[in-house]
Amino acid sequence: MSKTENDSTPEAKGVGRPGIKFTDEQKELIRRLSELFCSQTEIAYALGVNRSTIERHAKDLMADGKARGRVKLRRAQMDKALEGNPTMLIWLGKQMLGQSDAPGDEGENLVLPWEVK
Repeated sequence: MSKTENDSTPEAKGVGRPGIKFTDEQKELIRRLSELFCSQTEIAYALGVNRSTIERHAKDLMADGKARGRVKLRRAQMDKALEGNPTMLIWLGKQMLGQSDAPGDEGENLVLPWEVK
C-alpha cells in the first residue's frame, strides 16, 4: 500500500518545549558567573530561566568557567606567596607540597648512632 496525501499515518513529532539555544552573550555570562563560583540557581536568576535549564544545557559552560576561575584564583594565590606573604607561603606549602606543621614520625624507629643496644 502506497502512502497518499490522505493517509493518516502519524509522523514523529517533537514532544515538549523546543530546546533552548543560548546566545554568545548568554554563554559568556554563564562562563563569567561560573568563574565567580556562582550556583546554578544564581546563574538561572541572572538569565531569567529555570535552574533545571542551566543544569541540563549549560554544564559544559559552567565547567569551563569554574576551571578558568580556579586558574585565576591559583594565580592570585601564587602571586601573594611570591610577594612574601607568610600565610600564603605556609598554606601553599601544605596544599601543593604536602608540608605540615607537625613533624612526621618517619624516623622514630631508627636507631641513633650513640644508642647502645
